[in-house]
Amino acid sequence: MAKLSIYEIASKYTSLKPRGNGAYYGLCPLHNEDTPSFHINDNLGVFYCHGCKKGGNVYQFISYVEGIPLSEVNKFVRDKWGYNVDDSFYKAKEDYPLEDFISIIEKNNFNDDKFVKNFLLQRLGQIPNIEGIKFYYLNDESEQNLLKILKKDSILLEKLKTLSVVYISDTDSLRFSFSGRIFTELKNSYGRTIAIIGRHISDGKVPKYHMTRFPKKEYLVFLNQAIKIANLNKEKRVFVTEGIFDSLQLLANNIPAVAILGSYISTEQMDKLNQNFSSVYFIFDGDEAGYNAIETTAKNIIETNRPSFSSYFVFLGDKDVDELIRDEGIEALYNLKTRSVYDALIDVSLKKLIGLGIKRKEILREELFIKFINIFKMYKENAHAYNLLVRFSERSQIPLETLIFRIDLEKKKDSASFSKENYIKDFFLSISDKQVLRALLYCVKNGCLDKYRSFFDRYRSENLYVNEIIDFYLEKKRELTETSYSILVELKEASSEEYVENVVKRKEANEKLSFAAKKLLFSR
Repeated sequence: MAKLSIYEIASKYTSLKPRGNGAYYGLCPLHNEDTPSFHINDNLGVFYCHGCKKGGNVYQFISYVEGIPLSEVNKFVRDKWGYNVDDSFYKAKEDYPLEDFISIIEKNNFNDDKFVKNFLLQRLGQIPNIEGIKFYYLNDESEQNLLKILKKDSILLEKLKTLSVVYISDTDSLRFSFSGRIFTELKNSYGRTIAIIGRHISDGKVPKYHMTRFPKKEYLVFLNQAIKIANLNKEKRVFVTEGIFDSLQLLANNIPAVAILGSYISTEQMDKLNQNFSSVYFIFDGDEAGYNAIETTAKNIIETNRPSFSSYFVFLGDKDVDELIRDEGIEALYNLKTRSVYDALIDVSLKKLIGLGIKRKEILREELFIKFINIFKMYKENAHAYNLLVRFSERSQIPLETLIFRIDLEKKKDSASFSKENYIKDFFLSISDKQVLRALLYCVKNGCLDKYRSFFDRYRSENLYVNEIIDFYLEKKRELTETSYSILVELKEASSEEYVENVVKRKEANEKLSFAAKKLLFSR
């Protein structure tokens, strides 16, 4: 029976250059690139790409490059190239070196069970007993003994280096990448270990998480357990958290939960949620990264128009999920503020604008509209975009028809035939009206409206829409008509208060002349 050569197989997909001792490099056949980042070692039978971060043995390479399950690789190589490969050759040991790594820890009792239990008890207020989840921690002595064993198995050691379980330090010594970290296994849907995920036991300046190399965007941590609990509870709801201990706390309380290991959720992860659940509750940390996660996730859901599950966002305070439940009980989770995907996006976007120092309601509405304009333009073909537009209309108190009118105008402006000047002219604005409105917008955006309020209050135009805009900003009217809003958004405010002063002086001078003329007329 033939043994597949990683060099022979990889050479069928890319040109490889030798580096000596069975090592080769070239352009990666798994993604587009201009600089070679694909490396193989034929002696060890492994590959790794520093660009797309994929690595493994020859079977995994074929699975990646051909897009087929690992179970079909042997049949594929026989049918395509005529290789007589023994089905029994592809052992679990060959393909899942992390299982060998965990086996060494278990066999030699390297895990500090007492430390793990104390850590979990302190962190979660309980010691979770969840099938398929186990945590590990190695003290200094166990680390050194582990490294001694690995040094005796050069093939496994090389694979674990590739996966970032161990590394060579600047002093040329072998080090354990999870030193000072409590770690657990990430398993695929078949229950096979495809990654190790570790969190540092302190909250100091060191990176909080370290994990072995794997296609992170394709997996959700604890997905298997979440599906099992959801099925037992006969529910289709799941909570999505950033960190593993947040989701672990929820799982320990019989609540389906998964972790995404950060503040970004990929399209692939979203697809897995689609496939297994109907209601998804995103519960991110209450810090800046958490708010960014809410914004990007909500936009992802809306822009990709995902109708197959209901999305909600749970807003945390200062505590993480695990801390909240530990200190206040599971009931505290259900007392948190929950928002729809539309309200969540609006709330977070408003929070950011207010953080920039923008406080006036009318400016916030305009800035928010500009921020969402590209989503709004999809309202005809995207149900989520339309729902966001409706919710924006309700919260901003701007009529939906007015918003749609402006959005359609914005879409027309993308065409070469659109003339902004002609469009404004169609509304019959006099030069005087334009000047007054520009001055008004400057005062609104720069907080000096009260200073000139009496002037704007006195100014009356023959154009009813101009009067309506002025009355709106003077808070004499609550809403704008479609036409008034469209006029308003096409005008730019004055560039300085000097412009405002000049407009006021000219208008007041004209008023005096007009009054003097009338006085002269009536004195005759």
